[in-house]
Amino acid sequence: MINTKTNAENIDFETALNELEKIVKELESDVNLAKAVSLFEEGSKLSQICQKHLTDASQKIEILRKQNTGELILDDVSNSISDLNS
Repeated sequence: MINTKTNAENIDFETALNELEKIVKELESDVNLAKAVSLFEEGSKLSQICQKHLTDASQKIEILRKQNTGELILDDVSNSISDLNS
């Protein structure tokens, strides 16, 4: 199991999703309450990491779709989002 406390920024989507799937399988087996709570907590953190990656990807796609020149140019997401909201 990965340590989401120290590695949250370095965990890619696929790794987080694979770990989340392992946790779900383990929760579906016979685990005691303390272990289930611990797994649930870890799964929640992994779910948040996955959601952040999906949100970032969605924003990048939206930026690409909003280009008026016909060129597919990807700006830095944070800069482009603030430009779109202006």
